[in-house]
Amino acid sequence: MKKYIQKDKVIIEDFDELQIYEEDFEKKRRNFDEKVHGSMTEEMKRNIKTVQKAKISANKEEVFKAFVELAAKDINSNLTSEDIVEDNFYITSKKMKKLPIKVSQYIKNEVIEIEWFAENHYFLRTVFFYGVNGKTKIKMVDNAKGMEAVFGVSSQYIKNMYVKSIKKSFKIQIIQIKLSIFDQTQINKLKLKKKLQKLQKNQKFRKK
Repeated sequence: MKKYIQKDKVIIEDFDELQIYEEDFEKKRRNFDEKVHGSMTEEMKRNIKTVQKAKISANKEEVFKAFVELAAKDINSNLTSEDIVEDNFYITSKKMKKLPIKVSQYIKNEVIEIEWFAENHYFLRTVFFYGVNGKTKIKMVDNAKGMEAVFGVSSQYIKNMYVKSIKKSFKIQIIQIKLSIFDQTQINKLKLKKKLQKLQKNQKFRKK
């Protein structure tokens, strides 16, 4: 039988422990903010910015809740949307190397932002939600900052692969939201499921 990490090991709630994580994140942020290269052009190339947008024909509250539920599961399968709190830290699953992740912004039905550090990179992802005439517009801004500029064929390839991965993950999330909030009379679920399976299959193939 598989052993699952308990929530008390996933959600960092102890005040002293939270302070340790916060101090560590602040130190790392300062390190990444320090100038590494001589020119502004090289400095700008340290950051990979990816922006994705989507529109869903459902009210903002419903879409936001579904998105946060998915985001919580992406952090750790033991989490739900009810566990997500602004300025709190969470530990990712073993598959994600048990990294600490901070929810640095959380305004219900408006925005969720997470940040983490991994493999000499600083990641900051912000997702905005806008309600327009009963529909919801979603804008995701992903920033990945490294210590080195993106130069050469190898580093450029890695950058392109990262951007493609982020875009694909966003498409998967949007499809999953639609499948969770719409019934069969509102949308062609079979068509969406096939599209989702294709995206997930390609994603797994690229990770190998």
